Amino acid sequence: MAVLDDLSGFEFEDVMEDVFRNLGYENVRQADRTADEGRDVIMEEVVDGTRRAIIVECKHTGTCLLYTSLMA
Repeated sequence: MAVLDDLSGFEFEDVMEDVFRNLGYENVRQADRTADEGRDVIMEEVVDGTRRAIIVECKHTGTCLLYTSLMA
């Protein structure tokens, strides 16, 4: 998507924060932008009455990433 290609990494994280908020996740926020240790967007969801945290690391790059390189 050409529009996303023009965004900086931080702008891409802003967009992803909005996407997750619009999907209904709660307490969606960005991690501190310094030394985030791979945490870019943090949110919560409630499943069967249990609240759980979800941590997302955003990747905005012009090259393909291998699935195995994303799994930690």
